[in-house]
Amino acid sequence: MKATLTQWQRHRIAQTLWQQNSGRIAFRWFHEQGLPAPFVLNEVKIEVTSQLTPEILQLRLRAAQADGRLLQTNNIEKCRDRYDKAALHIKLILRDQLVAAGRILFLHGKRESSEICDVLVPLPDEIVSVPDVVEISRVCTHPDFRRGYLLTLLLAECAWTAWQRGGRMLLGYCVHALAPIYVRFAGEVLPFTGHHPLYEGRESCVVRIDLEKVMRGENVPFLAWARFVAPHVHEAMQPAAKDWMLRMKTQGVRLIQPCLDEVLKFTLPRSA
Repeated sequence: MKATLTQWQRHRIAQTLWQQNSGRIAFRWFHEQGLPAPFVLNEVKIEVTSQLTPEILQLRLRAAQADGRLLQTNNIEKCRDRYDKAALHIKLILRDQLVAAGRILFLHGKRESSEICDVLVPLPDEIVSVPDVVEISRVCTHPDFRRGYLLTLLLAECAWTAWQRGGRMLLGYCVHALAPIYVRFAGEVLPFTGHHPLYEGRESCVVRIDLEKVMRGENVPFLAWARFVAPHVHEAMQPAAKDWMLRMKTQGVRLIQPCLDEVLKFTLPRSA
């Protein structure tokens, strides 16, 4: 009888192969072999920049084409728009390769700065015209590095970057199939839809993420919060440090941090 590998054994094999090949093989190869993606978050470098680089545009194009869009062009300039100049770009780099990127745009209470209002659907002033609203968009992962934890890490870093600079609410848009990814991250789907040219006719919905809930771990899976958000909590939530639940969570994370990464491999929902 053929032996069946346990999930733990499959993960250890994937991790060993990743290390032995010095990261030269992508997540896609592991999935094709019936193995999980290796756990590489401790190797990921995060960069925040105001400069839109050609590598970000190239990543956007590759991600779009993998989703069946922009198939008639290889011109990366098709992936640039007027909002890029005012945005901050968050990059995830794995072994010198850009594997995920997104941007955040601070509206400063001005609806005329909003991409969603301009391109997708007009939003009420009480949603978009308050001072602490930040838009998140152009979130993408390299087609060869999907179905791991990179997207969750990217969302967490976008949230933290926005929070550091005074943002308290993230607004974004996505096709309906991707909305659950944001909902799992303290998000909600708002009752507004439209058709963004980016998605070539597919209907998009508006999602909103409460950054204070993210920092407190509300409506965020605990292990996701612990791995991606907790390292920032002490600095972010200092005025609220007397909150009992926050202190319990933070202290608990310090105690169990050595085993969190191992448990996380099997607990967090896998996303694109």
